[in-house]
Amino acid sequence: MDANGVPQQTEAPIYSAMVERWAAAGRAVPGRYDSEWTALIRRPAWPAEHRDALPSAPAAPARRSPSRHTEAHDLR
Repeated sequence: MDANGVPQQTEAPIYSAMVERWAAAGRAVPGRYDSEWTALIRRPAWPAEHRDALPSAPAAPARRSPSRHTEAHDLR
């Protein structure tokens, strides 16, 4: 527990060993900086020459509100 009485999390030994092994091998480790992932997410999703050629999303169909006399089984 810390000074405020809050329990501190401790990692399971097997997890700690796995993290160290992955880090030593240069693999991505959850919770640690990953330069490859950072470079990937900074890129645009579509190359510039294709962005304007993408089709627009179709408009959603208009929803009709049921009349107050419509039975529940008629709404299926």
